[in-house]
Parts: sequence; structure tokens; C-alpha cells
Amino acid sequence: MVALLICLNTLDLLHSSTIFNDQMKATCTKAIKSYVTSGMRCYYSDPHTKERCANYKDGHTKHHQTVYGKFLETGDFVDGPFSSALFHKTLEKDIQLHLDILNQYEQRERKKALVIEYRNALQPSNPWWTTKQSRRASKISCLGCLFAAPEYRFPCDHHLCEECVKFFDDTDADKIYPGKVTLEKCPLCADVNKEYWPVEIRVKPPHGGLRVLSLDGGGVRGIVELVVLHRLESSVGLEIPIGEYFDLIVGTSAGR
Repeated sequence: MVALLICLNTLDLLHSSTIFNDQMKATCTKAIKSYVTSGMRCYYSDPHTKERCANYKDGHTKHHQTVYGKFLETGDFVDGPFSSALFHKTLEKDIQLHLDILNQYEQRERKKALVIEYRNALQPSNPWWTTKQSRRASKISCLGCLFAAPEYRFPCDHHLCEECVKFFDDTDADKIYPGKVTLEKCPLCADVNKEYWPVEIRVKPPHGGLRVLSLDGGGVRGIVELVVLHRLESSVGLEIPIGEYFDLIVGTSAGR
């Protein structure tokens, strides 16, 4: 699945080539180094209490401690069984396998093929997606791409970023409309409860900007702003609340 992620996020580098090139190798090496220094905990555990050191490599001092700050023992960071070289070799082999499959598609169809393959790999064999832990984790980091911050919440309480929401769009080809995405089920846990799904999501259209309404304060000026907005809403004549035209509305004092 990691190999599929890298293919998805480096698709613009592939062009007509299906070779695990130097730029992709550099991306993998950087990601592995980041994991080893910032994502892998010290492997030391107290021989008596079995409490594990909670420090990561880039924050490890000259002693081991628990997640609550309890001192365990003096000592440097202890490496675990994870092998960067072996992981890199396995990853390179998997990426090349996916690139070989990708070569069977036309250039314009490659991204679609990768998204379908990645989505199929996410769900069936991993019961973790149905747990509370996965739902909590999805609020912190998008589990669809592992790169972006989650922005959209689904009925099953999983969250995804905007790009992943667009990736997994189930809208029929003849019904695609800019700024509108339809999901038939959760891309992570495959929840398809008919009471909540399908879900329609509004996203920023291509080349669209952010629409912000800022309202000043100052007592009576707040009333003037409301009158102006009411007149604008009436002039448009679409029976749509004026607030629906903006992505964010902020104000000061009476403007709130």
C-alpha cells in the first residue's frame, strides 16, 4: 500500500517512463529517514517493569522515560528490528511491480487506474479500519494519502483531506460537476449504510479561490452591514441565504 501511495504522489514524475527513477528513490529515502528519526520510538524497555521508552530519535536525550515523563534509565536511543535498507529494497520492488502494471494503461488513464488499485488495497483485508482507533487517527492525519490534514468528516466518523475526497469520487462520468463530489461508500472502512450514503460533498472547484466575508464592528455600523447584505441577497434573487456564497465569514464586535 505504501508503494501505491508513492506512485500516486509522484504520478507527475512518471510521464511515459515506468522506471523507479532517481527522483522517486530520493523521495523514498527521505520518507524512510523521516520515519526513523521522527516516527520510530526508542526500543528500550525496563527489564523489571517492561515499561517502554516513549522518546523518538530526534528528541531522545541521554536517558529513557515513559510517555508520562517517568525516568527509566540513562542511555542513548536504542534501534529496533526495523531495517531501512531492507524496507527500501522491498519498497523499490513493489513500486516497480505497480509501475509495470501501470504501463499497460494509456497515459491519461494511469491516475484513474492507480486510484482504483489503491482503493481496493485499502479496504478488504484490514479490519483495523472498523475500529475506534482508526477513526481517531483519521482526525489527526489523512489516512488516504498520509500527507495532508483531514478536512471532511464522513457519517462513519472517518476523515479525509480534500485531495483524497476528489481521488475517490464516485460521480458518474455524465454527471460530473465542478465543485461537487459524490462518494458511494467510505474509502477506508467501506461503510455503505443506506441511511447515510451516498454522500455529496462540496469542494473548491478547479481554479476557484476562497470566498471570505469580513464584517467590521462599531455599533450601528453592524446594522448597516446587515441591511446592505439583505439588499444584496434580495437583488440576486435566487432565494439562497447570503452566507452560502462564502467559505468563511469573520467579524469584529458587532460584526460577529
